[in-house]
Amino acid sequence: MLALGIALGFLGIGYWAHDVHEDLPKRIFFHLFLVQEYMGVPNLVGGSWTLSLEMAWYAFFSLVFFLKLHHRWRYLWLFAGVFLLASIGLALLLKHRFPFGRFGMFVTCIMGYFFYMNSRGRLPHGQLLRITGSLFFLILAGLFVSADLGDKRYSLMCSFLSWSGAYALFILFFATRFLKTHFDLLFVYLGSISYSVYLVHCLLIPVLSIYLGTSFWLLIVGPVLSIGAATFTYRYVEQPGIRLGKSLAEVIVASLGRLAPPTRDLT
Repeated sequence: MLALGIALGFLGIGYWAHDVHEDLPKRIFFHLFLVQEYMGVPNLVGGSWTLSLEMAWYAFFSLVFFLKLHHRWRYLWLFAGVFLLASIGLALLLKHRFPFGRFGMFVTCIMGYFFYMNSRGRLPHGQLLRITGSLFFLILAGLFVSADLGDKRYSLMCSFLSWSGAYALFILFFATRFLKTHFDLLFVYLGSISYSVYLVHCLLIPVLSIYLGTSFWLLIVGPVLSIGAATFTYRYVEQPGIRLGKSLAEVIVASLGRLAPPTRDLT
């Protein structure tokens, strides 16, 4: 996606086209390590800032497993709650606006793991409800504090409605996941290509908006083309990449096995 975004920029397509030539090697370097925003470098592809948040989640989740805390849902709940409460308290104390939207996304990833634990029978329904309610309340509180400290990009009502709608849809689909409907195959298909949709729509929507503006047609054409492009990238980019990653992992594991010293039979 980064390479395609740069190519479109050189062709003069996309809102990033006007400055794609400026310090391009440095910008590519920071983008490859997902630190462009923290280094003051503009995003070459819209939405690429979410990838750094995703990597933070992977690092956190790996640490959780390394510390063998992945079955200790109370510790994870405590961490998420304290993290949000401390962020809200510091923001009010320092009169400084923290990125509570991103903090909320990170905690939402943790809540996704709680839902997974519930689906595996490791977390009771009532406890899941209490965890979700308490953490979602803190997320909304953080958004309120952010708006109060001067975040004018979106109205508070817009933030509350978008977050509430997203949670409501997820919980609805989770609660009805065992119901058989005529749309099951469609939902499975969309779920399979969802990561590719997430990546390609960041390029397609800005490009389409050049020609369609913010008209109603953008709401129709954008999703249709994003799903079509994602189907292609899922088949010819994502799946081969997954197979390559698995094969490399098997080679590494086999190599480590050959390097390990032989065990002695003490019987």
